[in-house]
Amino acid sequence: RRVDLAGEAFRTWCEEQEVCAEEECYENPGPIQLSGPSAGRVCTTIMTRFSYLHALETLHRNLEDVAEQSRPGCNPRAVRIATQTLENLTNILREFTGPGDPCQHPGL
Repeated sequence: RRVDLAGEAFRTWCEEQEVCAEEECYENPGPIQLSGPSAGRVCTTIMTRFSYLHALETLHRNLEDVAEQSRPGCNPRAVRIATQTLENLTNILREFTGPGDPCQHPGL
């Protein structure tokens, strides 16, 4: 098919393409630019990945903190609260995962 260069769809694209390029509205942004005007721009996909990793690090720190506060000799009430809360969280997370889900852990 040929693109109708005088058609409404193409005119609309011409008006929007610069915004799409600046705000990464493309579904596939292509290779990372190492030079030129967009070299310093961080791809939204990369930003999302680093945000996920940051959240994962925060989760691990919180779990370590719970483990530290639940060591032998601590207040039994704190252990009971931590255990119940983590059991509830585990049950909630199970609702989001299903068979074949890569996040499904055999120990859950």
